[in-house]
Amino acid sequence: MRHSLAAFSLALAGVVTTTPLRAQHCRPPLPNGPQRIGLSVELRSEFSTYRTTRYEGEYQGLILGLGWEHPWVGVHAALPGYRLTRNGPETHGLGDALLQVRVPFARSANDTLSGGAIMAGTVPSGDTARDLGMGHVMLMPGFWVTARADRSFLAAQVQYGRALGAHATEHGSDGTSPIVNPMNPSEVELGLLGGADLVEQFRLLGGLNAAVPVSVTNGVERAAAVVGVELTPLAWIDVGTELQLPVLGNPFLARTAIWVATRF
Repeated sequence: MRHSLAAFSLALAGVVTTTPLRAQHCRPPLPNGPQRIGLSVELRSEFSTYRTTRYEGEYQGLILGLGWEHPWVGVHAALPGYRLTRNGPETHGLGDALLQVRVPFARSANDTLSGGAIMAGTVPSGDTARDLGMGHVMLMPGFWVTARADRSFLAAQVQYGRALGAHATEHGSDGTSPIVNPMNPSEVELGLLGGADLVEQFRLLGGLNAAVPVSVTNGVERAAAVVGVELTPLAWIDVGTELQLPVLGNPFLARTAIWVATRF
């Protein structure tokens, strides 16, 4: 517990004192609200407890996200680093990096409805032996659609995740590894995110992340509910927090995150 509090304090200090996209650590981010043109930088800190058939413990992650948005293309990247405990002993290291390109193919005149295609992927920058990475490339093509009103939005995203490489299907075939971001070697992924501005500069968020294995013998279905809030104290900065709780499978027991993002 002492190590967890220390890690939390350091991560929080990094978030508060850095002036930097909203980036899920190894999941492409959903559009959340009006499109923000230009460069964005995010620092996100995650804290999670977990239990698998092999290990139990906790991990803390610090994720740096970078993004660039144009009316007809968006590019996002994220690199996570973790402190992970497995049955007591702890380890530190990078996780798998994420790269995403999002291209809108339709948009209404007033931007209340938009949709497009995604090509995302992770690269094996995390150590497989320490449960920090998958050890192979993961490609995640898909589609997204977003509906917006004056004070609310709803976004949906569907992707197919596929592991690449000669030994890709040997790792994580049961959908429980790596610990920091478990994935099946072949799966359909669904993301839903909605938000409403309760008052000016205060947004309530809610959603669901889910995955279903495809053509995998020992695959694992999983889903997690998400609730959070986002603040926009200044026109160029966002601050938020969220709680994720599993409703299907066991990707984690509970996970919380805080983030701060800025755009130029």
